[in-house]
Amino acid sequence: MIDRLKDLLYEISDILVAVLIVILVSGVIVWQVTDTLAFSKEQADSITVEKQPVTEVISNEPVEEPVEESVEEPSIIVEENNPSSNQAEVIPEEPKEETPPPKPVSKDVKVTIPSGSPGIKIANILQEAGLIKDSNDFVKRSSELKMDSKLKSGTYTISTSNSIDDMIYIIAGKKR
Repeated sequence: MIDRLKDLLYEISDILVAVLIVILVSGVIVWQVTDTLAFSKEQADSITVEKQPVTEVISNEPVEEPVEESVEEPSIIVEENNPSSNQAEVIPEEPKEETPPPKPVSKDVKVTIPSGSPGIKIANILQEAGLIKDSNDFVKRSSELKMDSKLKSGTYTISTSNSIDDMIYIIAGKKR
């Protein structure tokens, strides 16, 4: 009878130790995974976007307003001095010269990509810096180029005139 009680006590203690080990291991795994996936305030503060000042040349020349394109119909003039002539004379107006729209000023923007940033986070950083319009376009294009896994962390100086492809290659550290 005492032997049975000892065996039961040993089995219960073995089961409790095994359950305790499983709880401890699962707790450590959950802690590490949530810590890895968490976005802390320190990481958010480490994402810096530095913009270089743009220097503009100011001139005293008058600025011409852009001319809107419009289709003008030719003027029709009817001569009333000659009553025998009932034909209308069409005089086309001379087309106005169009001034090309001013070219956007290209500027260099310094961006810092933190370590371990996924493609969407990099795209959001570039969008906040004013380098791209839509972060989804950047993610799609980097995936199409098979460069999404090659994007690297670091500080980059990127021109606003660069295309999305150029930006992907710059951040990946590859040459075209």
